[in-house]
Amino acid sequence: MSSKKDLQQMQLSRSKRIRASRQRKRRFTFIFIMLLLLIGLFAAVPAIQSSTMADQVKPKEKLANQEQVLASSQKTPPKKSSELEQELKTDIRVDAIQTKAEKQCTCQNEVKKKEDIQVIKREVKKKEDIHLIEHEVKKNETLFSITMIYFSSSQFQNKISSYNGIKNPEKEIRIGMKLAIPNPQFMVSHKVSKGETFASISRKYYGSASHRLSLASYNGIKNPDQLKYGITLQIPSPSTLQKIASLSAKEDNKKEKAVYSIVITKKTNKLVVYQDKKVIKTFSVATGKNSSLTPEGTFKIVNKIDEPWYSPKGIPGGDPKNPFGSHWLGLDVSGTKGTKYGIHGTNDPSSIGGYVSLGCIRLKNTDVKWLYNNIPLQTTVTIK
Repeated sequence: MSSKKDLQQMQLSRSKRIRASRQRKRRFTFIFIMLLLLIGLFAAVPAIQSSTMADQVKPKEKLANQEQVLASSQKTPPKKSSELEQELKTDIRVDAIQTKAEKQCTCQNEVKKKEDIQVIKREVKKKEDIHLIEHEVKKNETLFSITMIYFSSSQFQNKISSYNGIKNPEKEIRIGMKLAIPNPQFMVSHKVSKGETFASISRKYYGSASHRLSLASYNGIKNPDQLKYGITLQIPSPSTLQKIASLSAKEDNKKEKAVYSIVITKKTNKLVVYQDKKVIKTFSVATGKNSSLTPEGTFKIVNKIDEPWYSPKGIPGGDPKNPFGSHWLGLDVSGTKGTKYGIHGTNDPSSIGGYVSLGCIRLKNTDVKWLYNNIPLQTTVTIK
């Protein structure tokens, strides 16, 4: 009996739940329909108002237009057919005159455009024909000296001054100003081709190989036999190269007359340069890992090498990994011929001042470069 009662109660509760869910669905549907109706009403009200306003405005506009038409008809009487024909002919003549004027204007514009194009072409051709070089005025330079650099003749002074709009060169030429040099005979750029040398380039521009060394010096190349393919050289006037040659000859004479000597002290790791027994330079150096590695005594510089190779490991000159750095000054230590012991640069500047080398004297690249450029061969080097 109890099981039957339980079954009946379960059926009653299930039927109640079904009825409750149906009621909820009806309420939700009713609410949703009411919301849709309200939204429709809100959307319809502005449209109705705008249509009623338009209906009210239109009759007023019609009345106003009718009044304007009546007023104009009262003021101006209707035109005769002859008058209308005359006006039509006048309009046609005016249109024809305007069309003719427009055609003339367009023709004139086309002619003017063609003339402008021809002028531009002529100006471009002039610019192409003129080879310009920019020159920055340096201290103590005058129009005469600048002219001599590029033309080797003072008769071109007027050409430079007129091209740059200079009327009084003595007052107008200032330090730092930039002058345009038109059509210089020299001072052109030359890109080095394969197989070219300073001798062949000198013969090409100057008719002689005698300017070989001064041309290399002018372009900052210390060894004229090391001319790299693809670089661009500046070709100055012969007078400029003659000045360079004379100056370098004077410097060589001074170096030959001056007596240099170098003293290296291992205890302090200092290198001192003497000129005529006077100290002119002092550099910090690195020497051997122990005192026996760096030889002591008096030696001479027997060779000088720019960008030396590191033969033990086959590292080429100029390579960042090269421990010899940028330059080498070989010492004639007995039995070595300047190939084993020397004064050289480094790829490790932090090592300078320490005892780290295998026997050579190591300097910073900037310091050994100074020695390379200023200390001649056969200079005495004392290591103690």
